[in-house]
Amino acid sequence: MSETKEEAEMTPDERLTWLRERGVHISTAEERMAGRVKSALQEAEGLEAGEEISYVLVPADTTQPLKELTVRRGATGGGDLLTEHLISAFSNNQSDVDVSLLQEQNALLGSTDAPASVSHESLQKVAAQASVEVFPLVYPSPSNTFTGINIYLDEVGMLKRLRLNTRASKYAELAGFNPPPQFYGDVYLGRVQKLGGRITNQSFVEGIDTTYDAPWLKTAVTENLEHQMEMNRITGRTDATQPSVAGSDGKSKVEEGFSWTQTEEELEVTVSMPEDGSGKDLQIKFRPQALEVRFRQEPLVLLKLFENIDVDSGTWTIDKSATPVKVIISMEKMEQALWPRIRD
Repeated sequence: MSETKEEAEMTPDERLTWLRERGVHISTAEERMAGRVKSALQEAEGLEAGEEISYVLVPADTTQPLKELTVRRGATGGGDLLTEHLISAFSNNQSDVDVSLLQEQNALLGSTDAPASVSHESLQKVAAQASVEVFPLVYPSPSNTFTGINIYLDEVGMLKRLRLNTRASKYAELAGFNPPPQFYGDVYLGRVQKLGGRITNQSFVEGIDTTYDAPWLKTAVTENLEHQMEMNRITGRTDATQPSVAGSDGKSKVEEGFSWTQTEEELEVTVSMPEDGSGKDLQIKFRPQALEVRFRQEPLVLLKLFENIDVDSGTWTIDKSATPVKVIISMEKMEQALWPRIRD
């Protein structure tokens, strides 16, 4: 059937309207895309009717198992529920904060800020407020349907002298962070989806998502690399690196009365000896979380260590070629991890 002159002169929009008026179902590419977005948003809306979302506790104590917990989604809309829900978990540990650790961290980072201007009272208030810090293990992107994996941690865990969480660092390492960040105290793992400018929590399941060969971990390195390349393109930065951990990379950390170096497996402490001394004048004791070095019963170094060591692995030698003569003490860590400091 041939077109009439009127039909032939129609614009595309007029032709679309004409066909629809006659019962022909037609959708444009824009309408199909809008439909998919609307469907996804409706699906997210459907998750808000009090549904329970699971997340996982990762204790710093490696003798304790991972534990799946739940939070009930409210009816007020989107947003990351865990940033508010976990405040009470971190407020249960309102230990005193240590200002000296903030000073050490700023020195390590080469900061020009003046941490001494931060009062002890101000830091205590920060600790009491129990802010939740979010560390993205996997960033939302088109390749993972805008679904990310987060670690939720105590924002001032380091200043509270909480113990290292080696399992959290292991997840970060497997996700492509090298060297992996250090996390302090108990942390939580959760999943979020960012879609249409809206954030919704999705379940993160213990025993499925927590295994080291979980599907999200298998693609994490590639997805994070894509994210980093995109951020570098936007910001123009291509040489961002993480600062070295104290005593690592073969660089000695000098303390009062001794120096030390470390790897993930071992700790080495170097102490200067009086000139008139010999090996028989030394008394060195290795304890689970302490090191004692005495010379003729007088203390040279008394250290309460940051974490436990294997007392049976402790050895020491005298370096007579050094000036002054030095005692080199080596010991193995009970858990493989770089310590942020040597003292507890």
